[in-house]
Amino acid sequence: MQPPLINLDKLVRDAHHLKPLPATVTRLASLVANPDTPMNKIVDVITFDQVLTAKIINAANAAFSAPRTPINNVQRAIVRIGTGMTLSLATAASIHKRMNMACPAYGLNEGDLWRHSVAAALTCDVLRAFCDSPVPQASFTAALLHDVGKLMLGRMLSPEAVEYMQECQIKHGINRLQAEEKLLKVNHSQVGGLMAKQWKFPKVIIRGILYHHDPDAGNNPICDVVHLADYVAHRVAPIKHYIPDAQGLEPDAVGRLGFRIEQFDLLCSRVRQRLDDVLKLFGA
Repeated sequence: MQPPLINLDKLVRDAHHLKPLPATVTRLASLVANPDTPMNKIVDVITFDQVLTAKIINAANAAFSAPRTPINNVQRAIVRIGTGMTLSLATAASIHKRMNMACPAYGLNEGDLWRHSVAAALTCDVLRAFCDSPVPQASFTAALLHDVGKLMLGRMLSPEAVEYMQECQIKHGINRLQAEEKLLKVNHSQVGGLMAKQWKFPKVIIRGILYHHDPDAGNNPICDVVHLADYVAHRVAPIKHYIPDAQGLEPDAVGRLGFRIEQFDLLCSRVRQRLDDVLKLFGA
C-alpha cells in the first residue's frame, strides 16, 4: 500500500516562512548578478558587515589563493577571489549550519550535503580556466544552493515514503529525481528554486538551481555550469553509499560551455586540491 505523499500546500507554506537571509547577502546577490555593477558598491556592502569582512579577507589569504603579500582590505580581497566567490562565501556563512545537518531521507549524514555543495561552488571557480565560454559569477552561489531543496523535502518524507520511493526506483528502473516527480509531484530542484525565490535571490540564480538536472530546458549558461559542477562534486566529494539523483552529464551542456571532456580528471584534481582549504574557512 502506497504511503501518504507529502502535503504540497504545507511545503509551500513552510517555504514562505523560511528564516530570511541577512540583508547583506540578498543585496550582494543582486549586485553580483548584474555584470555592470561597479566594484565600489560591492565593497561598500561587505565593509559594513564585520564578520563577512573577516571571512572574505581570510579567504583571500588562504592557501588556495596564496598571495605573495598578505591582503588586509576588502577591495583587494574581492579582486583576489572574484565577486562570484565573494557572494558564495557570504551565502555559505549564512546557511552553513542548515546545510551541515544530516538528511536521512536522502542518505546524507551530517556534513555530506555541505561538503558536496562547497565542492560544487568551488568547481565553478576552477572551471573558468577550462571553458571557452564565460562562467557567470552567479554560478558559484547557484551551485552552492543547488541541492538545498533536499533539506526541506527530506523533512517532510516519512520513513515509509522513503522506503516506497526506493522500491519504486528498483521496480521501474528510474533514478531518484524521476521517483520524486512520479510519487511526490515535485522534485528537490523545484523546492530549492522556491526556497531561493523566498530568500530573494536573483532570477538567474533561481534558474541555475531549478534546471541543474535539465540544463537543456534551462536555456541559460548558468544551468550548464551548475549541472557540470554537481557532477564534478560527486566525484571530488563522494558520499558513502549515496546514489546520485540522475545519471551522467548532458553532452550538449558540456558542448555549450566549450569544456573538453578529456580534461575532466584534471578539473577534478584542481577542485580537490582546494576543497579542504575552503572548508577550513567554516571550521569544517
